[in-house]
Amino acid sequence: MPQVPANNPERARRESGALLEGMGVMDRARPEYDAQGLPVGGLTLFPTLAAAGTLDDNIYRAADPTVDSLWTISPRLDLRSNWLNNAFQLYSQLDHYAYDSHDTETRTDWIVGGLGRLDLAPGSYAMVRSSYFDTHESRTSPDLSLTALSPTRYTRGHADGTLVGQFSAFTLTGMLSYDRYDFDSTKLIGGGFIDNGDRNRNALEATGRVSYELAPEQAVFVQMTYDRRDFDRQVDRNGFDRNSDGTRVDAGVSMMMTPLIRGTAYVGWLQQNYAAPLKDANGIDFNAQIDWFATELLTAHLTASRIIDDTTIAGASSVEVSRVGASADYELLRPLILQPYVRYTDENFQGITRDDQISEAGLEARYLMNNYLAAYVGFDFQNRATTATGRDFTDHVFTLGIRGQY
Repeated sequence: MPQVPANNPERARRESGALLEGMGVMDRARPEYDAQGLPVGGLTLFPTLAAAGTLDDNIYRAADPTVDSLWTISPRLDLRSNWLNNAFQLYSQLDHYAYDSHDTETRTDWIVGGLGRLDLAPGSYAMVRSSYFDTHESRTSPDLSLTALSPTRYTRGHADGTLVGQFSAFTLTGMLSYDRYDFDSTKLIGGGFIDNGDRNRNALEATGRVSYELAPEQAVFVQMTYDRRDFDRQVDRNGFDRNSDGTRVDAGVSMMMTPLIRGTAYVGWLQQNYAAPLKDANGIDFNAQIDWFATELLTAHLTASRIIDDTTIAGASSVEVSRVGASADYELLRPLILQPYVRYTDENFQGITRDDQISEAGLEARYLMNNYLAAYVGFDFQNRATTATGRDFTDHVFTLGIRGQY
């Protein structure tokens, strides 16, 4: 299957596995359908190749829709350890999107990354991850000009480290992450370009967490996060200094609420500070995820979150993004899995009157043929209602694809 888009967190979360190993529909081993992999010493290589045809009735995500079809091809290599202790992974993936009638939308994205984990003691470990993503800005991005000839290319380098120590009922966790964003110029319809050098930035985030286990599968925790966002240019194209720093202080729980329902949630306060005249952002910080293992054939998921995101829209300091979603994995037949989802997002731009309300829904059906092949068909709907002129749109996407694996 082609790489899951960044704006589809429900699907991305499903691919990462459920909270309880073996209980979720997508976790369960299927020896007659699972990839076998190629042994490489103490590692296993999993190669995959996916190809899909898509019909999109609004490729520009504009008020006046334009229809086109496209072809996607996505090779991936995933090298993983199969050790009892410690872990190692390297992966790479390429996604090529070829449009039939609008060559300006044709593009190629790719990513490489890796992970290493050292198990120190039961419940204690050190882990590092890194990745480099060469991609293009989505047509749904509020920062992409309506007169852009093609999506803006940008790169994102990421690295993070996590140290976890378990001491009796207490667990201490420290996390540090770094992201680097670099944007190309945006070519415009009719000629010319927009210099995006004012969007290039570094983002640093540090989190400390203390959790206490009340009982098996029941824990409470408190955490504090500090972040800093440093832009390459002192001021942006509109004369604003967009450097900022912020803190988030939260308290939460992680527990089995019933034998079949597990949830992790936290709530607290966030504060992001900007240079005048940009408006500071503050308010309730929250994140929640609930997984219901209803039956062996059905797993349901609920998510909710609120974050502060960056923007370069004139007068706006940031975007307050609040999101709720629901999704499910349903094994209709042993080889046929249905995955519906719905999601609602409210994007409130701090400092200006713009507010975007985004509704999304979709369904994917995946048919597992054998250890080597799977077919899938999908439908995705997206609607944006906004106070910004010319930014409303409705989009329907139909996809049919096949995925080979070894």
